[in-house]
Amino acid sequence: MLEVTNNGNGKEKHYIMENSVYAPSQVLERIMQAGEKRILLPVVRCILLGMPAGIFDAHNSDYVTKFISHREKKISKR
Repeated sequence: MLEVTNNGNGKEKHYIMENSVYAPSQVLERIMQAGEKRILLPVVRCILLGMPAGIFDAHNSDYVTKFISHREKKISKR
């Protein structure tokens, strides 16, 4: 929510956060609702959502492997 105030020098914008902190029981309820939505997804949609996740994981694992092997080569040359 945006609150605009005028202190004589011009307008100042202040953003007010509402519901930014949840009680533990509210967090549990929100997690349970998200899980229920995920369970009700059709199989085809789950597969289509899983493909980009797999590509992302493969890309990151390749990057990490290259980073570690490059770092080991530098260390062994010392």
